Amino acid sequence: MYTSFFGLAEKPFAITPDPRYLYLSERHAEALAHLLYGIEDAGGFVQLTGEVGTGKTTMVRSLLAQVPDHAHAHGRRVVVIVDEAQQLPTDTLEQVRLLTNLETETRKLLQIILVGQPELREVLARNDLRQLAQRITGRYHLDPLTRPETAAYVRHRLKVAGATTEIFTPPALAELHRLSSGIPRIVNVIADRALLGAYTAEQHRVTPALVRRAASEVQ
Repeated sequence: MYTSFFGLAEKPFAITPDPRYLYLSERHAEALAHLLYGIEDAGGFVQLTGEVGTGKTTMVRSLLAQVPDHAHAHGRRVVVIVDEAQQLPTDTLEQVRLLTNLETETRKLLQIILVGQPELREVLARNDLRQLAQRITGRYHLDPLTRPETAAYVRHRLKVAGATTEIFTPPALAELHRLSSGIPRIVNVIADRALLGAYTAEQHRVTPALVRRAASEVQ
C-alpha cells in the first residue's frame, strides 16, 4: 500500500525470516561466524539462544544459505539444527545427545546446533542433562540491538527494499529503539505501522509522533 509512496520495491519490515534483510550486529556477526566455524571444524553441540524476536530463525536461514557444499553422505559433514530446543522433553534431549556418539577415531560425524529462547540455558544447566551440557563446544546469545544498531538496522532494511532517501528522522529512530527495546521483530512491527501512518498522513518522513502512535496501535 505505502511502498510506491516511499519509492520502495517491497515492504521492508515483513516479519518473515528473509536472509536478504539480515542485519549483522557485532554479536550477530560473531555468532554467525562461530556457527559456520562449528559446521566446518567442530563436533558435538553448539548452543544459540536469544529472546523472542531477536533474529534466531533469520540467523539459521542465513547459516543454511552459507553452508559449504559438503555434508556427510559422500564423505561430507552432517548438521542437525533443532529450533525451539527449550521445548524438547528431557528424554528427547538425551536421545539427541546420544546421536553425538556417532564418531570416527578422529572426529564426530554430527554437528548439532540447538537454537532456543533463554530458557534453553536453564534447561541445559539441569543436573540430569549435564552430559549433554559438557558436549557443548560453543554458546552464543543474541542480545537486543543497541540504539545505534537499531538505527542502522532500520536503514539497512529500507535500503534493501529500495529506499534512496532517509525516511525515518533521527529522533524517530531513537523513539523506535526506546519503544521496541531493540528487539528486531518489534522494531519491524512498529516501523511497518509507522510507515502506514506516514502514508495515510501524506508525510514522506516518519516522525517520533508517528512512531509513538504506531506503537500504541500494535501494542
